[in-house]
Amino acid sequence: MESINLVGFWSDIPNDKYSDLPFPKVEKKPFNGLNNFLKKLEKIQMLIQVNYSKVGNLEYFDGDSICRLCNQDNGSGEYTLNMNGEIYQWPDGLIHYYKDHQVHPPNKFYQTVIQFSIKEELRPKPNDKKKKKKYNRQREYDIKISMNNSFG
Repeated sequence: MESINLVGFWSDIPNDKYSDLPFPKVEKKPFNGLNNFLKKLEKIQMLIQVNYSKVGNLEYFDGDSICRLCNQDNGSGEYTLNMNGEIYQWPDGLIHYYKDHQVHPPNKFYQTVIQFSIKEELRPKPNDKKKKKKYNRQREYDIKISMNNSFG
């Protein structure tokens, strides 16, 4: 059975005794590798947004989530990524916490995002030999996902 890892789902108030969710912890400094991590996470989210089903999915809910630290609107979507036999779920505004509030991701999620590999290959379109017409260097993009394990 695959385990489900919830990342960035927060309680509404600090030390909420009625919630099992943590409150976001603001650190004094950004974590090492922040920019690389954010670029990869943004690419994963983009692939999910364009409905690349092998990567994961995005589901929208009624009502927007609000940042627990600054009250910014953080959207109403929830991303799901299935990787290495585990499922990761996080809300739309998670990147906001990392960028603007120096909240650090859980190590397991950080490692999963960093290990995710997206390989883009450019392939030229074939020439039309019958009409002796050349394409003017248009390219076809194939996105190949490569990683340690395949998506289930």
